[in-house]
Amino acid sequence: QKKYPEAVKILEKNIIGNFILEDYRLYFLATALKEMGKMYLENMKYGVATQKFKKSIHNYFEVNKFYPESPFHSSLNGDIANVERYLGDAYFMATNYKRAWQAYRRALMRKFQGDFNHRLEVRLALANTYREAGNLQEAYDIYAYLLSHDFGDPRVEKEINEFILQYGNAIPDFINSLKKSIEDINKEGSEGN
Repeated sequence: QKKYPEAVKILEKNIIGNFILEDYRLYFLATALKEMGKMYLENMKYGVATQKFKKSIHNYFEVNKFYPESPFHSSLNGDIANVERYLGDAYFMATNYKRAWQAYRRALMRKFQGDFNHRLEVRLALANTYREAGNLQEAYDIYAYLLSHDFGDPRVEKEINEFILQYGNAIPDFINSLKKSIEDINKEGSEGN
């Protein structure tokens, strides 16, 4: 497929006598490992994908810790947050919901410029993880938060509607509250037009 495995082999070797480029080597290695992890994730090899994502995060942290003057420094929070989201996805697909929850939470803790869409997607993934793990109260709390902060995005309403369909009979009080919130938002939106 792509040549990320070959790039990883080359980049895993230290560049002898050229320490000025070490931050570049580590950054590109982290990026290649992330891309390899995504390939393994697509091929449903979740264990290998998690290993690649963890190594990628480690290398991004190395750049952050040892090379504060690196030109990559300003993008590291975003890079790490994105890999942590992929790590959460790999754990989720392997049905390791506790680890998925932890990875998604770490991804949410990192702030970076232009992170609105990332934060929304991670919150939706986190809510889905809670749903699958049977923690409906936590899923509800995230959906309620999204309704109050990120309204207007069709993904939020779609996820909430799926939640209502799946669990409407099991937790009627939560569901009625979510339905009312959706109706209120829709009413506010139509009054504004």
